[in-house]
Amino acid sequence: MRRTAASGMARDDIPPHVVSRVLNHSPGKAEGITAVYNRHGYLREKRHALEGWAAKLESIISPAPDKVVRLRA
Repeated sequence: MRRTAASGMARDDIPPHVVSRVLNHSPGKAEGITAVYNRHGYLREKRHALEGWAAKLESIISPAPDKVVRLRA
């Protein structure tokens, strides 16, 4: 599920460093020395990413009524 969420957020243009923080990964080598100085928690960005992902899941789980086609038995 973590892989699916990460891939989905990336597909929705969430920056990789925000996806990493949503997954609770520590800043890696890619961020280099900047990670030492950058102490921003990215709470607003993580909230945006997770709210977008939640909306995507909700649209899959509970599609809008006008998109449902009833089948006769």
